[in-house]
Amino acid sequence: AGLRLGALAVRAAQARPDAAPPAPDAELMIEDYVLHEVLGAESPAVTTALADIAVVERVNPSLAEALTERPDVGALLLQAEERGLFVTRIDAGWFEMHALVREVLLTQLARGSPDRLATRHARAARWFTDADEIPLALEHWLRAGLHREALRLLAAKNVELYDTGREATIIRTLTAIPLRVATADLSAMIDYAWCQLLVSRRGFLDAVDRLSWWATQSVHRGKGAANRLTMFRSIAATMTGDWSTGMSLAKRTLSDAGSGWWRDPVGRFGWNMLARAVALYEGWDDNSDDIREADIAVSGDPESRLALEGTRALGEALAGRPLQAVQVASGIRRSATVANRAVLRAELATAEALAHRELGDRSRALAESTAVAATPLEPVLYCSVLAQLDVTEAHADDGDLDAAHVAFDRARSLAEPDLAGPGGRTMLARVATRLQLAAGDTERARRWSDQIVDPFWRAASDARVLLAEGRPLEAASALEQARPRCVRHDVVRNLLLSRTAGSHEAALKYVAAAAERAAAHGMVQTVASEGSDVVELLERAAWQVPPEWLDRVRRTTVPRRGEAGLVRGTGEPLTQRERDVLRFLPSRLSLPEIADELYISVNTLKFHVKVIYRKLGVRSRAEAAEIARAMAGLRR
Repeated sequence: AGLRLGALAVRAAQARPDAAPPAPDAELMIEDYVLHEVLGAESPAVTTALADIAVVERVNPSLAEALTERPDVGALLLQAEERGLFVTRIDAGWFEMHALVREVLLTQLARGSPDRLATRHARAARWFTDADEIPLALEHWLRAGLHREALRLLAAKNVELYDTGREATIIRTLTAIPLRVATADLSAMIDYAWCQLLVSRRGFLDAVDRLSWWATQSVHRGKGAANRLTMFRSIAATMTGDWSTGMSLAKRTLSDAGSGWWRDPVGRFGWNMLARAVALYEGWDDNSDDIREADIAVSGDPESRLALEGTRALGEALAGRPLQAVQVASGIRRSATVANRAVLRAELATAEALAHRELGDRSRALAESTAVAATPLEPVLYCSVLAQLDVTEAHADDGDLDAAHVAFDRARSLAEPDLAGPGGRTMLARVATRLQLAAGDTERARRWSDQIVDPFWRAASDARVLLAEGRPLEAASALEQARPRCVRHDVVRNLLLSRTAGSHEAALKYVAAAAERAAAHGMVQTVASEGSDVVELLERAAWQVPPEWLDRVRRTTVPRRGEAGLVRGTGEPLTQRERDVLRFLPSRLSLPEIADELYISVNTLKFHVKVIYRKLGVRSRAEAAEIARAMAGLRR
């Protein structure tokens, strides 16, 4: 029988050349053979059961019973296998029907009883839903013509599907749902918008705009819809760079939802969105009420808990706690598989890149930030923008302003117009202000600073411009308006205040306060980027900070543009390797320790030092170190 069916299949294939339509006679031969010679002598119970289970490719007794509503269907499957009806046991408890036989039975069912076929697909969808086989369940809801059921299930499972690498399933299902179903009522529109969130940024934002209008029409209001819509507005605000609005709307939604938030996937997502907005607003504090509530709220949901930890790592990095950020990220990578969790992976990678640069691991951080920036992810576009701005600042700190401007232009192209909210605009304008000051263009720096909305960064950036213009008293006045929200803000404010101080003692006091907080959390780059005046003051306050931290600050301070004018020796430029050696000379490291840092031998290091002395026209390490500090301190 198998050989005959195979021969008929070959004949059917030969009867349909690529350029010709299918041959009806060949198909009729297969159909006639299956219906009359294979199944013709079988009982109605067997043929009906086989027709019912033909809607699925593989079946076990439980699924077969759901499809046929026959408790004895397991025995019928064994009987069909024994009688050679093209039903084969493939593994423990599962059976498979020959593809040609399935096709014939499905054709017969569609032709003679389309309602019965739709009912069997719906039964399959329910069984696969209960078995947590969501892609198969969605497929059968669609084949049953029950598009609203497919949309409802997708809304409940889209985050899980996305996190497990099944983005294509979401897109395919959304594409198959007719517009009339997606816009039938407010509830359907909310589900459709929610399903768009992770796969189509533009689609989600457009859907939220439409929903906002619909919600104003009393006829379309539904129970619970207001809370979900408010949460959508929170998500949309965060996605477009308005962290503050996103945070306040998320708080309002979760407060209004009461204790029933956990029953709604949008509500469960809400706590993660609140935490994300807090992180991007640079206000992360594990002891704050918002974060404590979020910790408690998601403690019973492993998926939400894992996502919150990724956001925690990012929040710690942005708040100026790089050691904590690295620790959190390391813990997640040890305890969970993140390969298929795109959003978590992006936030972790961004947090690690920012933290490593802050810790002074420049080359590693640059490679990590470049990788994150090169793979923008729509739901977390802010990760790519943050990474590209980090690349910008890294080049600026190295004195390579050409590379810094190229990197900034890339960040700007990513952020505009998709991240044009106050928070997103502040991210760009804050870095642009420093970049223009590094180029000596205070007028352009002022224009960028004027675009900053965030109250802390507006005051800090205004102060930088005023200092560059030689107006320290006005800079100090501007800094009075700066209200720090995190460790990073506090350190930056004190470092800037040290540059406005009217006396050496006052400046030393501010630097010492900044150094104490920075050292406690591992902040290096923020301090080193302020230049030689700060480093010199740190040397005088060295007794207040760990020597290892101070050495890292010294090593992280790098030569900047214009340094050639400071070289008083032969006039020959230093090679890159010689520059690497030079920046270590002000530190307390011994020559063997410096050699270890540079992965070279002590003899090679001594050779480089001798050449540096000759080129700089100095006779000692102390003299070379003095020049290195002066070169590092040239203002941007």
